[in-house]
Amino acid sequence: MGESSLDKIIFESITINQADCANRPWIVLINGLFAGLNSWDLHIPYLTPYFNVVRYNGPGQGNVDSLDSVPTLSDQVQLLEEILDQLEIESAFLLGISNGARVALKFAEVYPRRVDRVFSLDTYDKLGPELRMKLESWLDASRAGGNDLRFKVSTPWIFGESFLKNEIEKVEFFKELNRSKPSQVGERLIESALLDEEVDLTKVEVPVDFFVGEEDILTTRELHLEMATRCKQSSLGYLRGGHASVLEYPQNISRILEVL
Repeated sequence: MGESSLDKIIFESITINQADCANRPWIVLINGLFAGLNSWDLHIPYLTPYFNVVRYNGPGQGNVDSLDSVPTLSDQVQLLEEILDQLEIESAFLLGISNGARVALKFAEVYPRRVDRVFSLDTYDKLGPELRMKLESWLDASRAGGNDLRFKVSTPWIFGESFLKNEIEKVEFFKELNRSKPSQVGERLIESALLDEEVDLTKVEVPVDFFVGEEDILTTRELHLEMATRCKQSSLGYLRGGHASVLEYPQNISRILEVL
């Protein structure tokens, strides 16, 4: 690797898990809006039989206590390009969840030759009025009552009903993680998601496998069906759980890999 032009915190977050066998392709895991690269820890054993795995923390993710500006979708796409350049990876599979999948789809639109395939989980291509209202309620909650109120308001949208009923200890774990950084950082991330930036799915040339949680009420199954019809090469599958499907149930990764 050559000299890095990346933000020092982001550069130092880059984590590589080598495949079990030589000459495996690369896959890049792209975090959800509030998540960090450690959110993928339980998924790595499912992936390394098939891939060399890259993880990283985007702007405002991981152990940071400030975020100077609101990152745009274009900023996040440019960051991913710089990471691939830094690691000398010509092309890779991309697996993203929520906002991370939106980054993956936009990257595939802009840099198709650098993408082998996209696994897109629980995401959206453009911000409709209903989704905007949901996200704005999170922002209002954070401004009114900090991280705890934001978590209380957003949790029913993020996690599936079954998970909330049956995995109380895990919900509490996510609640504690939610307290790990200043609320202003989370607010900037929500503001980022609220920017009027779109993915033009009709221009995505690479294969895209859309997956959505069966209980996802934030980015719904109907939305995913509509997105899949606009891609040139796509499939649509359903996963156990809600919007945070693979974080709720890491074994969902096995279902995703069945398309290979």
